[in-house]
Amino acid sequence: MQRWDELAEKFSHVTDKTGRPIDEGILETVVALNALDITTSMSCEGHLDHGLPYPWIDVGISSYMKYDTPEVKQLLQRLTELRREQDKDIKMQQLWQEENKLRLQQRYRLFGCLAGFYKKREVPFDRIITFVSSGRIRSQGGDFLELLSPDEREQKLREYQDEMHQFTSFLKSILNAKKSWPIADQAFLVSQGLDPPPEDDCLQHNRQSCPERHHLPPK
Repeated sequence: MQRWDELAEKFSHVTDKTGRPIDEGILETVVALNALDITTSMSCEGHLDHGLPYPWIDVGISSYMKYDTPEVKQLLQRLTELRREQDKDIKMQQLWQEENKLRLQQRYRLFGCLAGFYKKREVPFDRIITFVSSGRIRSQGGDFLELLSPDEREQKLREYQDEMHQFTSFLKSILNAKKSWPIADQAFLVSQGLDPPPEDDCLQHNRQSCPERHHLPPK
């Protein structure tokens, strides 16, 4: 897929403030989410010697990132201008509401993907991938690993990483479905346990789809 290859190439060059690239064990998940128009800002495959001992990804629009999407870029520019002017009138409130709505829309798409992934999947409760209101995807039992022995923590980390890899394969299955069906609707249909409609129905699809958002990686 051309879009997948483009995103994979872009995110392979993304680094954090220390110059470290995205962890290999979480890179494909990051690419898959962004291919589904679910923006990511930070991630980690999980480590026992530093950071958090479980895989996680931060999802959502960050004011500290730059985007190549015209409407988002224009929105953030207008917000910056109003902040400088310390303008707290109704226009400022409306702009904040628009930004929050963009964040909420992305989290809702993510909610649909996770709902579809676990619709017929049974795993131990702690292995389930969930996300908090801030938009971070994470292993549900991650916070409790510090209570376990080193061997148990290592085993759980492997289990949580495997669950994230399984979720990545699920996201790929959405992307590999009917290409002409809007991606946002593919995610919704899969979350409901349904298959995308035949090609002919796709061509007659008249609902407005979400615009593609290709975001530049953080610098």
